[in-house]
Amino acid sequence: MVIRRTAIAAVTACTALGLTLSGCGSGDEQAAPTSQTATSAAMTTTGSTTTTAATNQTTISSDGSDTIGGTAQTITAADVTARIEVKEPQLIEKTSMGEPRILLFPIVLDVDSGTLNATSTNWKVRTLSGQTITGSDSWGNIPTAIGNNALDGHAEGLVLFPGIGDKLTDDVSITEVALYPPNESKTPLARWMLPEPVAVPDLARSE
Repeated sequence: MVIRRTAIAAVTACTALGLTLSGCGSGDEQAAPTSQTATSAAMTTTGSTTTTAATNQTTISSDGSDTIGGTAQTITAADVTARIEVKEPQLIEKTSMGEPRILLFPIVLDVDSGTLNATSTNWKVRTLSGQTITGSDSWGNIPTAIGNNALDGHAEGLVLFPGIGDKLTDDVSITEVALYPPNESKTPLARWMLPEPVAVPDLARSE
């Protein structure tokens, strides 16, 4: 089933990576907790459903900011504290080289301590049908992509998801996006959900 919206707010295009970059940065199917956790377990609530997820010594502090287009969500892990704001998704219908559709999520990121690798390959999108789309660093050669360096300050850019095969066809609806650690853990550092699923044809178009 596809849920459509007839309109979606246009999103201001992101600028290239900003300010400080340092160092180099390099399974999904488990929702990230949105409440504070210790090293044991976290409670995640979606609608009227509550689930428990192990956190592997990762703490996520969210004040209702786990919504796409909302305020920044704070992420606290063993070696980093950062704030990330995820803006509403956009779509490139076709690149200048004729490549397939590309889903874009503009993000604004501030690392308060440590370093964070937010490269596109560490992000995953979930669809209404339950499929997962993994991000790509190099697809489309977009200069405002977030890049693959470890970040220790402020950065703004785009996280890219190529629509290879049937990943971004008209009958696909986007529901959420999540950031994972670079060690291929199946537990996200944080996730952000759309207030309601948005069908691919209804996404705002990016220039």
